[in-house]
Amino acid sequence: MIQVSDPSHLYSLAIHQVGNMSQDEALIYSYGPVDLNDQEKTTLLLNYLMKPFQKNEEYYNLQHSSGELNQNYVYKLATTIFESNDNLYNASKLIAKYLFETVQDPKVKGGKLFIAYFTYILVDGEEVNAVGIFKSESIETYMKVSPNQKEIYDFESDQGINLSKLDKGCIIFNLEKDKGYKVAIVDSKSKEGAYWKDEFLNVIKRDDSHAKTDLVIELCSNFLQDKITDHFEMNRAEQVDLLNRASDYFKDKDQFDIQEFSNEVLMQEEVIESFKSHKKSYEDYMEIEIPESFDISTQVVKKKAKEFKRKIKLDSNFLLEITSETNRIEKGLDEETGLSYYKLYFKEEQ
Repeated sequence: MIQVSDPSHLYSLAIHQVGNMSQDEALIYSYGPVDLNDQEKTTLLLNYLMKPFQKNEEYYNLQHSSGELNQNYVYKLATTIFESNDNLYNASKLIAKYLFETVQDPKVKGGKLFIAYFTYILVDGEEVNAVGIFKSESIETYMKVSPNQKEIYDFESDQGINLSKLDKGCIIFNLEKDKGYKVAIVDSKSKEGAYWKDEFLNVIKRDDSHAKTDLVIELCSNFLQDKITDHFEMNRAEQVDLLNRASDYFKDKDQFDIQEFSNEVLMQEEVIESFKSHKKSYEDYMEIEIPESFDISTQVVKKKAKEFKRKIKLDSNFLLEITSETNRIEKGLDEETGLSYYKLYFKEEQ
């Protein structure tokens, strides 16, 4: 969780206009940092920038393909700001120029770029300083209604930023410098292109229990949902039984152990071997190495519970959700109608 509520903790701020170079739009620098003496306006701005991060549970590290962190331009400039917050304005212009030159996709909208320096920001219970980079791409029309001199209400329209919707942002915490800093990201339009995370920031998921749990749940779900039926004959109820066991494993355990998971969930040797083969293919494709054991993140398990789709869809008429005891389900074929059926055994209706 990320928290900052006192407007004085927004120590300094610069705002620039960053257009899309491929659309012949301009890069326009402000002439200096923003005056933050108006507490009411600063509070509004602080809420706009920070609210999307309040429930953040996923973190990244800045990186570079060469392995040299200083080759990551955002990392280099963030380090300059951490060394002295007086460097923020000059560094903010370089960040804006770098973003302007990085974006090649003509579909990416230009917008206002906010570069901020925060003091005493709280991240997962730890108080640190941070650099924030935020981009607002969406301009909306709003109507202002007010009385004129004759006390008759009139209205006028204008355009501005919707304070309830931040398009893109990142907060770089002054933690884990040697690993590429601890970074939180917001990207409300990630489907339009990965330029924010992959090209501009160049980040990788932080190597922690959250990232590992997220990765392994995706691996297990992909195998049990899509791959297992390619190699083994089983009906949907049997497949759901495996999904239930996998879901219960992640809910009940504090630590993931691949051998334990294989024995308790997959059980059959041929299924275990197929899973190991799938894991190896997944690692090769993703260019990663999944650890054999690690602490399970309960936050991720709650968030990713829907990954294990424990439902049986019957034509377009019925949807069965099965949470346990698939031995109470019997599948058959009605010879008279030629239709398949499921018979469910239960003690009482709830």
